[in-house]
Amino acid sequence: MLEAPGWLGLAIALAAMAGMRMGEVRALEVRDVDFEQHRILVRRALSEETSLTPKSGHEREVPLAAGLEARLREAVKNKLPRARVLLDDEGQTPRRQQVLHQVKRFLHRNGLKERSFHALRHYFISQLMKGGASAEAVRVLAGHSKLEMTQRYAHAATADLRAAIDKLGK
Repeated sequence: MLEAPGWLGLAIALAAMAGMRMGEVRALEVRDVDFEQHRILVRRALSEETSLTPKSGHEREVPLAAGLEARLREAVKNKLPRARVLLDDEGQTPRRQQVLHQVKRFLHRNGLKERSFHALRHYFISQLMKGGASAEAVRVLAGHSKLEMTQRYAHAATADLRAAIDKLGK
């Protein structure tokens, strides 16, 4: 499996495995990662360099996916509680444009179709739905206030449609 290196790989993992928006990824602090309870507390988001509440207007809790926990343990090692988890090679929180540029560069270098960082949230939500998670659980994990928003992200693949129709015969 192709994996982006360093801080970019961590940013991608947080979006794809915890459904975090870019501003939430950039604002994540060490104290927001609770290894004892195996969860991430999404408490804030960065807009430019201003810390705000997440887009939904309220905090949310996302259980830690197994593959993400090891990455986060490494990322928070020897950092103070209020330190940012995602730091670039200069030890700074990457700017939004810096993240976008690095994602685009990574995709291009590996011959992959250009996609937005936000497409990783689409992936997160779609994978949860394909795996059988309830729409309400996915809504809460994604931090959506309305179920209609979550449903916009859920992409039905041809195999999903076939499986749905096959249920008619049972």
